[in-house]
Amino acid sequence: MKSKEIGNKNKERGTCGRLLLRGVFGSFYVLILLLFILTVLVMTVFRITTFEKKTGDISRTYSVLTFRNAGYGVGDIITIAVGDEVTAVQVEGLPGDRILLGYGTEHSFNRIDYQGKSSFDYDDLAECIGSDLVPEGYVLVDPDITASGNQVVGLLIRQDSIIGKAGVVLYPFSLFGQPGDHLKQSIGG
Repeated sequence: MKSKEIGNKNKERGTCGRLLLRGVFGSFYVLILLLFILTVLVMTVFRITTFEKKTGDISRTYSVLTFRNAGYGVGDIITIAVGDEVTAVQVEGLPGDRILLGYGTEHSFNRIDYQGKSSFDYDDLAECIGSDLVPEGYVLVDPDITASGNQVVGLLIRQDSIIGKAGVVLYPFSLFGQPGDHLKQSIGG
């Protein structure tokens, strides 16, 4: 009789152990599935963008959490991908904004680059893009985000090359958690 009772107790322990093990593994699989779903949802809104910026002879790598679908305006730092190159630029003009060319005037450029062509004056600009306004589907950007006032080169880039608005700096760690606009000061100094 005692051996039957011991056998039944062992059977019950084995069943309890298997149920416990199933519960643990079931919870683990649910946790993994939830983490995967959360990652997919987050990556549709955010992207980690890594790029290099040169200041003189020094080249530094930056990583920024980029908001994909965030609106942007003049003065905002955005990340763009042109070919294989990814970089951060400052928005200087939106579609329909007037492009200012000239030396020494606030928010003007000495040269505008557009689809491989350069414009140094309004006649060149009119020949390249048809007017002195930022064309639809394009954004005027300053690749030197540390510049203030008179910029040397302005780029007209397609809006579909924009990754998103720079949100939060992730690297270098000395800038961790700073807003994307903080790159204006940190890259320059």
